[in-house]
Amino acid sequence: MSQYCSSRSLPVLSPCIGQCQLDAAARCTGCFRDLSQITTWTQLTAREQRQVIALCDQRRSQTTKC
Repeated sequence: MSQYCSSRSLPVLSPCIGQCQLDAAARCTGCFRDLSQITTWTQLTAREQRQVIALCDQRRSQTTKC
């Protein structure tokens, strides 16, 4: 039986980029997580972490539109 490594089984890296600063909505201007998502990151399942990253990607794309 062949073994393979699924991306779903790999640990999810924190989206933190070290530019931690909260805006008026209590969202980090670096990674776009809200305060709750930042403080609970290590307790989230990998699936929940991927959902947070997808949400952050949406927030980032909305913020960078001119």
